[in-house]
Amino acid sequence: MPNEPTGVVTEILALAQEGNETSRDAAKDQLFGILYTELKRISSRKMAHERDDHTLQPTALVHEAYIRLADGNLAASNRGMFLGVAAKAMGRVLIDHARDRNALKRGRGWKKVNPTVSLADLNSEVDLLELEEILERLGRYDPRVKEMVMMRYLAGMTVPEVAVALNVGKTTIDKWWSIARKLVSRDERNENSHQ
Repeated sequence: MPNEPTGVVTEILALAQEGNETSRDAAKDQLFGILYTELKRISSRKMAHERDDHTLQPTALVHEAYIRLADGNLAASNRGMFLGVAAKAMGRVLIDHARDRNALKRGRGWKKVNPTVSLADLNSEVDLLELEEILERLGRYDPRVKEMVMMRYLAGMTVPEVAVALNVGKTTIDKWWSIARKLVSRDERNENSHQ
C-alpha cells in the first residue's frame, strides 16, 4: 500500500528523467527508497516459486533490478508503470542468472511452461530459458502481450497490478492472457508435429 502523499512518486519519476545526471540519480535513489517495500514484496513473491537451492535472494533481486534501472532511462510516468518496469527488470535478472549459472538445463526436474495453466497456477517452477524463448515469440506477435506475460509470470504481479502498469483494463489483460495461451499452444502443436 502506498504510504507517501499522492503524486510524490509521479513527481520523483519526472525528476528522474530530467536535469543533470546527479539530480536524476538522486531522484532514482529516492524513488527506490519510497517503493522499496513494494519492490521487495514483488521480489519475494517471485522468489517463493524458485528452486530451493536458488542462490539469488529476494533482496539481491531487488538490488540487481535497481542497478539495471538506475543505469537507464526510467520510462514510467506513474507508480504502476514503474512497478511494471521494475518487475520486468527482475524477470530479466532471473533469466540472466539462470543462463549465467547454467543451472536450468532441460529435463532437470523443471516443469515445462504450460500454456493452459490457470492464473492461480501461474507461478509454477518453470524452465526460465524455455520461457525466454516463448517470450521472444510472443514479442514478435505483440510486444504488449510479451510485457504482460513477463509481469505475470516472471514478477508474479496480479492482474490488477499489470493492468495499472500497462494502463489498460483487467479485461484487456484477460484477453491478452488468452491470446498468449493460444499462441503457445499453437507453437507447441507445431513443434510436436515436426518431431
